[in-house]
Amino acid sequence: MSNAAALFCSCRGGDIDNVRNLVENGEAELNLRDQWDSTPLYYACLCGHEDLVKYLLNNGARCAPNTFDGERCLYAALTDRIKNILRSYKAITPECMRRDSYREFFRRKWRDRSVIELKHRLVRPWAFNAILQYLYTDRLYIAMDQIDDCLRLAKHCKLEYLENQLQMRLNSIQMFGTSKKRSITVVSIEPESQSTSLQDAFGRLAEIALPSPFTAQQFPKPFPFEISLDLFEVVPSSEDPPPFFDVCFVVDSYRFHGHKVL
Repeated sequence: MSNAAALFCSCRGGDIDNVRNLVENGEAELNLRDQWDSTPLYYACLCGHEDLVKYLLNNGARCAPNTFDGERCLYAALTDRIKNILRSYKAITPECMRRDSYREFFRRKWRDRSVIELKHRLVRPWAFNAILQYLYTDRLYIAMDQIDDCLRLAKHCKLEYLENQLQMRLNSIQMFGTSKKRSITVVSIEPESQSTSLQDAFGRLAEIALPSPFTAQQFPKPFPFEISLDLFEVVPSSEDPPPFFDVCFVVDSYRFHGHKVL
């Protein structure tokens, strides 16, 4: 039985232990659909498995209000308690999903590893390189004949904004191609001229790299961008390093934990 089939079966039967194993060890996708366009969360709601519903929601199952999936799960919920859980559910944003999925990779599978081998046959090196470039530069360039590989990896990594941008660009190129003789060979994604998303993200990394005494009093001027530690859901103390740093500078006993990309 495939992971997908096992996940649907376990959600119908309420086998939360098997669902947890499939998600945490088998990397099962929580928002996949079966032939009836139903999701694992839909079956958990339909069959009245309250604890399983909570687990699926907490691990990225989509159930936003006023959407097809959200309203369908609410309508199918077997009990009022499950309906209340769905109504009070705080939708997970693409940024949160990306943050949480990467945190789990670092916490469980990639902990204390300096080299990560990606052996899955569907993870193409050119797609991985393009998406890595996008994460650090907010720009992506991929050959037209490789865009499907990039779309697949963006979906797997829960980079929904990038996935949507790629799909929109692909649709535009296909419409353009029907009326033009010249062929397009490269797909590019670039930020809008007023976008500050990359600057804001690097600002958070810069702030979290500073020892606490410096953030409050050592800089006469504030950073020219919004800074928030909410991205990490961790407030590092002087004793605790920030999460996921890969370089450390020690100056007068102060430790500056940072990222080599900066």
